[in-house]
Amino acid sequence: MGTACCARDPAGQSIEPSELIYHPRPAEYEVTLKRGADKSYGLYADTHDTMTLYITNLADDGPAMAYNQQVEPELQLARGDFIVEANGVSGDAVAILDKFTNDDRVVLKVRRRIEVTLILDRKKVTNEDGTEGDLQPLGV
Repeated sequence: MGTACCARDPAGQSIEPSELIYHPRPAEYEVTLKRGADKSYGLYADTHDTMTLYITNLADDGPAMAYNQQVEPELQLARGDFIVEANGVSGDAVAILDKFTNDDRVVLKVRRRIEVTLILDRKKVTNEDGTEGDLQPLGV
């Protein structure tokens, strides 16, 4: 009997798990972009939480997409990432956005989104009249 393996190389040979190299996506990384010929960086962003810019999309042919084509996948800008700093400015989404408007080159600190799944169960309670209802929060 052969050994079970989770991966194969291009020639079809088994690769042992100890030989695999894992490249996790960093939680935060730095990106440098220069403004494009059309005066755009090729990013669409929202001032999602007033402290950061939330990347909602990338233009197909802007500097952001050109950057993505030159780096490893784990360092690419992605929809859902947060720009937490631009040219040393952080903590204020409008001030970060101003750097994109006023500067021809931006050095960004980008933070990956963290995906979390929550499953919430509402408890059923018996009301004073004997009927069932949802548990309600207590007022303080």
